[in-house]
Amino acid sequence: MNQLASAGLFAASLLGTLLFGEFAVRLFVNPGDFLVAARRPDPVLDYRVEPGVGGHDAWGFRNPAVPETADVVVVGDSLTYGFGAPADDSWPAALARLTDRSVYNLGHGGYGPLQYRHLVEERALALAPSDVVVGLYLGNDLLNAYVVAYSLEHWSGLRDPERPELEVLASARGQGVARPFVRPAEKRGLVQWLRSHSVLAGMAWKALHGGRDAPPRGRAVLDSRGEILTRVDVSQGLATLDLEDPRVAEGLRLTLDALEVMAAACRARGVRLVVVLIPSKASVFREALLRTPDTEVVERVTANERTVADAIRTRLDAAGIAHVDVLPDLRAAATRSGLYPRSANQHPTGEGYRVIAEGVARSFASPVP
Repeated sequence: MNQLASAGLFAASLLGTLLFGEFAVRLFVNPGDFLVAARRPDPVLDYRVEPGVGGHDAWGFRNPAVPETADVVVVGDSLTYGFGAPADDSWPAALARLTDRSVYNLGHGGYGPLQYRHLVEERALALAPSDVVVGLYLGNDLLNAYVVAYSLEHWSGLRDPERPELEVLASARGQGVARPFVRPAEKRGLVQWLRSHSVLAGMAWKALHGGRDAPPRGRAVLDSRGEILTRVDVSQGLATLDLEDPRVAEGLRLTLDALEVMAAACRARGVRLVVVLIPSKASVFREALLRTPDTEVVERVTANERTVADAIRTRLDAAGIAHVDVLPDLRAAATRSGLYPRSANQHPTGEGYRVIAEGVARSFASPVP
């Protein structure tokens, strides 16, 4: 009996210690930086994060809470969400610090121009901002627009009736391109539950698994001392921004139309729309990559991106829509270490996100249409 009492006391003490530790650690870290948030299908957005789960707010986005109002609302994909960095190091969070304005982040991994349009109309403007900022990622947003329009019935009215639907190439899968979302099988194991609800468990998981080195992929970019700054997989651009692919051409049309719809909705509410052109990693490190055996591919990929960026800027100028290109900012900082991870991951680090925020902040300080 004494042994049972001792075991019970020990279990109660251990549980109390863990609960206290969980409470204490949440005072010092953002739960969303460590918790896993479950995704669920959505007929308009394709998928969404469950509200209030995994450190996300009541709308399912990476903010402490949904405010009544915000000075600036930002929409975008994983680069706007701040994938790979703590929430406080995302570029919308850095923008808030640089401008001393309240910024609400509607970024979500895997989203594209049509999701941005919906979020601007249904969420962003409800917060009565003075500015709405769209983070347009040139790497895959055009193909994303095509996939969403030709996969989800909600967007079927935007399809070109003269254009047959084309299957997205397998090479584009896994490159951040949306596809019809399939509800994942429910995982009810203890580990999965803990990773979704316990910050301590999430921190332990990252400590055990986050430091594992994946096999090197992509071409190495070296600094002046011959040390690896990062790696770039230039083949990604061939999969998601091939201008000879009719899906990409259609995605460009859909993207440009979506931006004009967003601008009109903003103007009707007295709100300014600002489009931020976010380049691919290949474009940021173009000069270094031209000194590698991948020269021909690098030239093709970066030329495609320049062509698309020029087309978007021309259309935005004609429509009187403000825009900023952060490629010069990222290129100017490209020789510094820590702008991107050493792997081929396309997402910047917190330092890289800060550079993006600085470029956007300067646009706020300059007169724009």
